[in-house]
Amino acid sequence: TRFFENRLSLDLTYYDQTTVNQILSVATSTATGYASMLLNSGEIENKGVEIRLTGAVLDNPSGLKWDVTLNWAKNKNMVNALYGKLESYRISAGFGGATTLGIPGEEWGVIWGLPFVRNDAGKIVVGADGIPLTTNVGANLGNVTPDWTGGIRNAFKYKGLYFSFLIDMRKGGDFFSCSAWHAYPT
Repeated sequence: TRFFENRLSLDLTYYDQTTVNQILSVATSTATGYASMLLNSGEIENKGVEIRLTGAVLDNPSGLKWDVTLNWAKNKNMVNALYGKLESYRISAGFGGATTLGIPGEEWGVIWGLPFVRNDAGKIVVGADGIPLTTNVGANLGNVTPDWTGGIRNAFKYKGLYFSFLIDMRKGGDFFSCSAWHAYPT
């Protein structure tokens, strides 16, 4: 939708989509002679909203033009089902003890790994060698999906020259720092 003689525009999108039978490479027993097989499997539900507001801040007759665009998006991906009795699907093998998984009933992008051992006060237990101890049982350490994303873009035009820059933001979502994990032994 455009307002004020096209100086301001607003785009709004809402989506609610369930996708079935994605092509997934699923690990199989090596006794078959193959490491994996391709399957049409799974059900992922995507819900979200995207908003974009664009404004012509300056449109000078001398040729200087300045436009600003703001965008914001929120997306929720839920893994509803996987093939057969699969309990998880490995999205990324990861590094250093953590992997990214799709797990039915969870949001897409679970970070799975070995959590730190903690004492009764909730503090991380450190071994005699100075390295934090981890449990032997894998657990959900977080999710890579951000709560929302957004940004602001400024674009300038003047007599055939064009310059723009973008500042973007990602709020929420977890990450596993391989640098920190690898730094413990050093």
